[in-house]
Amino acid sequence: MTVEVAIVGTGLFLPGFPGVAAYLGGAADAEQLAPKGMMVPARERRRMSILTKALADTYAEALGTAGVDPSTVASVFGSALGEATTMIGLLDQMWSEEGALSPMRF
Repeated sequence: MTVEVAIVGTGLFLPGFPGVAAYLGGAADAEQLAPKGMMVPARERRRMSILTKALADTYAEALGTAGVDPSTVASVFGSALGEATTMIGLLDQMWSEEGALSPMRF
């Protein structure tokens, strides 16, 4: 079986740079310090971590530069370690709060 893979768009999240073009042009923006995750509905966005918002912004930019509809693209996001800050927070809860873990943090 042969599977074709192509990179058709790029995206970037870096504090101070709203995207690839700004970064390559050295045009830092002091107001662009945190990702926004605007492609995700507001209700879901409130619970998103900074990393997840950064991934959403990067993905949205890549889709935009490629000029493709997100519903037509197969996308996979993964991490070998998960989100370290979430993991550390859960471990802290587990040890300091008698083992009670918040299901909202998983």
